[in-house]
Amino acid sequence: MTKVRAAIRQTFTYNAQEPGSQLIIDTSSPSKIELYQLGLVQSDVYFSRGTPLGYKATFSLLLSSVSDSQTRIEVETSEAQVLMGGASLHGGNNYKWVHPTAIEEYEIILRIGATLGEPRMPGLQLPGQCSRQGH
Repeated sequence: MTKVRAAIRQTFTYNAQEPGSQLIIDTSSPSKIELYQLGLVQSDVYFSRGTPLGYKATFSLLLSSVSDSQTRIEVETSEAQVLMGGASLHGGNNYKWVHPTAIEEYEIILRIGATLGEPRMPGLQLPGQCSRQGH
């Protein structure tokens, strides 16, 4: 699991040029890593009038050892929100709570797999698009 934990830290480092990389990463638990997403990314699922909405969420990565050389990663999403547009009546941004999807969760697993150099991961199949490999 040490190699996977290191890959997660490497995968989700801050990059000012990459939208959505503004994360707080909590690695204090040996079997759970929390990713608190501060910035927005374009959603592959939620759209308004054909335009992808800004999306942010909190992700819990649950790690368990399958064998000496294999680690299982489960992703649980909470606090998933999309930015619906301009300011609300009370000031601030107009966010809407949404249901998490397996797409966002699998994108996280694909990114970790790419960092680890894992060649056997199936690409992400988005509705109406070709499959996409890890970033």
